Amino acid sequence: MYERFADTGPSNDAIIPEIAEFIQQRDSFYLGTVNANDWPYIQFRDGLRGFLKVLDEKTLGFADFHGNCQYISI
Repeated sequence: MYERFADTGPSNDAIIPEIAEFIQQRDSFYLGTVNANDWPYIQFRDGLRGFLKVLDEKTLGFADFHGNCQYISI
């Protein structure tokens, strides 16, 4: 499926309307970051469907719920 998308999908990293619609229907996602020493850190986030928002063609937003106790990604 990814190969087909790579061949026919957008040629840049902008969030196009079709991708935005898909993203905004999710009820979970994984957030990957790296620290200054290039160590990866992956966090699972979930919430009610629609908690992940497309703010513009390059930016996603989501609530960092109280009780997470992990501030590495902020």
